[in-house]
Amino acid sequence: MLHNCVEPSLVGNERRIPFTPDSGPYTLADRTAALGIDLPPAALDQLLDQVKQLMIRENRLATDDDLRALARELG
Repeated sequence: MLHNCVEPSLVGNERRIPFTPDSGPYTLADRTAALGIDLPPAALDQLLDQVKQLMIRENRLATDDDLRALARELG
């Protein structure tokens, strides 16, 4: 209750869960589905590796645009 005590939609916002170095395949699958990216499970595993490498290399969190660009490279 401390961190999510108010539903964001109650104040006109949208709940967004960032993709972080600790995120895993289920978070990535949810995020890609929300972005309209359809990848088979094997490609999701590849994308997960690439996204984590990007975050380490650039020392920042992955954005939706990062996910789209990396998924396009796989497709």
